[in-house]
Amino acid sequence: MATITAVDSFVDDGDDYYDLTPEEEALLCELDDLTEEEEALLCALDTTIPHLSKSTPPLTKTPFVETSSPAPFQHNGNAGGAIPRQKAASRPLSPPATLDANDDILYPDLTRALSALPTATPPPPEPTTEATDADPTLRKSPLVRFRTFPRKPFAVTDFTSGGAWCELQYYYTLTRLPGGKKTKTAAMKGGTKVHKKLEKEVHTMVRVHVDTKADMFALKLWNVIQGLRTLRDTGLTREMEVWGMVDGHLVTGVIDGLSYSCPDVKFEEEVLSASQEAREESGAKGERKKRTIYLSDVKTRGSQNPPTGAASLRPTKIQLFLYHRLLSEMAEGTLDFFRVLRRLDIDPDETFSDDFITEMASLHDEVFYEADPNASQESPTDSESAPDLVKYGTIRELLWLVKEELGLTFPEGRRSLGQLVSVDYRWREDGSVIGTNTFPVDDEALELQLKSDMQWWRGEREPRGVDIEDSFKCGYCEFAGDCEWRERMDEERLRKAREKVAAGGGGHY
Repeated sequence: MATITAVDSFVDDGDDYYDLTPEEEALLCELDDLTEEEEALLCALDTTIPHLSKSTPPLTKTPFVETSSPAPFQHNGNAGGAIPRQKAASRPLSPPATLDANDDILYPDLTRALSALPTATPPPPEPTTEATDADPTLRKSPLVRFRTFPRKPFAVTDFTSGGAWCELQYYYTLTRLPGGKKTKTAAMKGGTKVHKKLEKEVHTMVRVHVDTKADMFALKLWNVIQGLRTLRDTGLTREMEVWGMVDGHLVTGVIDGLSYSCPDVKFEEEVLSASQEAREESGAKGERKKRTIYLSDVKTRGSQNPPTGAASLRPTKIQLFLYHRLLSEMAEGTLDFFRVLRRLDIDPDETFSDDFITEMASLHDEVFYEADPNASQESPTDSESAPDLVKYGTIRELLWLVKEELGLTFPEGRRSLGQLVSVDYRWREDGSVIGTNTFPVDDEALELQLKSDMQWWRGEREPRGVDIEDSFKCGYCEFAGDCEWRERMDEERLRKAREKVAAGGGGHY
C-alpha cells in the first residue's frame, strides 16, 4: 500500500493550504487591521469633495502592489470565490509643473461645500490608557486575528494546546513566536521520528509533484482513500486526515491510528453494558456481524514512565474525543466538503495539473476510464472530438470516490466507530510502548471544553492560565519568566499569607 506525500514545490505543514507568501499574507492582514475610524476617514475623503475630477482615482483601502508572481487570491466570504489582486501601474507619476514667482495662485472657494457638511460632535475622551488603545489590532478577537482568512483554519491542536493545557501559553505562542508556532525542540524532533517510523511500517511513501491548491487538496483526498483501503485490507492505517466544523469554523486534524483491534475488550463490555442504546442495538441486531473501528493516538516521552494525573491526560482525551467527532461526521456523510473548500478558497471544478494527473494515474488505475474494446482503433483527427479519459480530473469528481470509500469502510455510519479511544505512550529513544491509556468517548465533556475555548477565541473573555494545583505545567513553558498570570498568582498567594498572619495577631510575616 502506498501513501503519497508532496514535494517541496508546495509548502504544506499538515493544516495549511495557502500559496500566499508571508509578505502577501502580512499585507492582507494589515489591510484587515484598519480600524473603523480609519475606514470612515477614507470614505469621508472620497465622498465629501464633489469638485474632484472624475479622472482622479478615489482613495481606497486596497493598495496596488507590484508583484512578479501570479496574482494571489482574496477571499470572497459570500460566494467562496476568488478575486485576483491587481498589479501596480508601471507608469511613473508626472512631476508638478513649475510656477513663476510673479504668477498669482487662485484657490477654489470651498465655503459652500464646507458649510453643507454636518457638524461633527467630538467623541468623549476615553480615560483608559490600556495597551490595546496603542495597538487597535489587539482589540480584535483571537479568532479574527489568527484563524480567519487569509490565515489558516483551526487545527485540533488549537484546542488541545489551548484550553485543555494552558490558554495563556497558547496566546503567547500565537502573539510572540514566528508564525504562531512553538519553538522546535529536540524532544519534538524525536517524537516526529517515532511517528514517521510507525507510518512507514504501514505505508510506502511516494513523492508526488503538486502545482496548485487543487492538486494539494486532491493529494490529501487520495491519501484518505488509500488509508481507508489499507484499513479494510490490513486492519490498520495511520496518519488519517479529517475535517469538520466547530461552532461553524473549519477544523482539521490527523489521526495517528485507526484499527479493528479493541484496546480493552473488558472495559468495552462495561461501557456498553451501561449504555441503554447499546443494549437495544445488540438485542435488535445481534445477528449482525459488525467490524468496529477504534481511534488511537501516539505520544512520545523522554522517560520510561507514562504520565499520571488528570491534568496531564486531559489534552490527549480532548484531542481523541474531537478526532472521534470529526471522523463520525465524515463516516455519517454529514460533512459538507464544499464548505471546507470555500473556507480554503479552493475551486472544486479546477482541473488538476497534467503532471499531477499523470503521477496519480501511475499509482491508482481508476484515475482514467477503462478503454472501450469495441471502440475504433483509429485516432480522431479533431482533438475536440477525442473523449475525456480522465475520470477524476477535479475535486468535485474525486469527492464521489471519497464518499464511496467512506461508505465501504463505515457501512453503519458513525455506529461503525467504537466508543473507546486509546493513547500509546512510547519511549522516544527506541519507540517502544511504555504504557497505554483507554478512555470512553465523552461527548458532553468535549462540548463543555469546546464551548469554553470558543468563548476565548471569540474574544468574550481573557485567556486563562493554569490553576495552582496544575502549576507543574509552568516548568515546561518558555514564557514562565514573564508570565502575567504567574505574577498575579504570586501576588494572590502573598496577599493570603499576609491576611493569615494578620488574623493570627502576630502582625509579622
